[in-house]
Amino acid sequence: MANILFEHPLNEKTRSYLRLEHLNNQLAQAANKDSGVEVFTPLFALCDITDRCDFRNDLLKELDRHLLQIKKWRNVENVNQDNLNQCISQLTEVRRDLSYSTRLGLNTRNDRFLSAVRQRYNMPGGCCSFDLPQLHYWLSGPWSIRKAQIREWQQQFELLLRAIQSILQLLRQSGEFVTQEAKSGMFQHVSESPLALVRIELSRDSLCYPTVSGNKQRFTLQMLRFDNQTRANNDVAFSLACCQEPK
Repeated sequence: MANILFEHPLNEKTRSYLRLEHLNNQLAQAANKDSGVEVFTPLFALCDITDRCDFRNDLLKELDRHLLQIKKWRNVENVNQDNLNQCISQLTEVRRDLSYSTRLGLNTRNDRFLSAVRQRYNMPGGCCSFDLPQLHYWLSGPWSIRKAQIREWQQQFELLLRAIQSILQLLRQSGEFVTQEAKSGMFQHVSESPLALVRIELSRDSLCYPTVSGNKQRFTLQMLRFDNQTRANNDVAFSLACCQEPK
């Protein structure tokens, strides 16, 4: 049976980036099919997070840290310089576009349709036709027109998500998977370097799922059985990748 990949952030910044990536993937899936009001769940969740937080300065600093670290690899032997230069060029382009941006995300306050739907969307039964007749009018239109409009909303997040995906890609690539074993369902790890993310690959045949608690220097991993939601009392094999923060 196939393995399952779990990712756990060890700082708030990475936690926010993973949430935004997850919501963006949900939005992309909903935008590729006529799913009715389903598209508004990830769209408004993205709006909520970007309205509360200004990610621009943090992302610029994070990109600078990654660029500084990657440029040091130019002096390392056996490093593919073409791939390295391509990576530097892509990150530099993302950073330039981000630095010229003004607002990241979708301002629903300037869109009377989205503003009305957003106000009632999370209310139980709030999408009834008598509450939101404009929504039902929109849903009755051709899918091709609605799809184009959804695409316009998505584009408001593209610059933000492009920067986040670049950072998460580098972060994931910084850790190699190593086979480990949770003795009686428990595993502990101490790191000399600060970590931002742990990635756990686990066979579904284990009938377990992992939970992680800790911080960037040390963490504890427990394997819980899905059937009774308690810690496994047997040894559970898994693969672990510890992804370090850029220096």
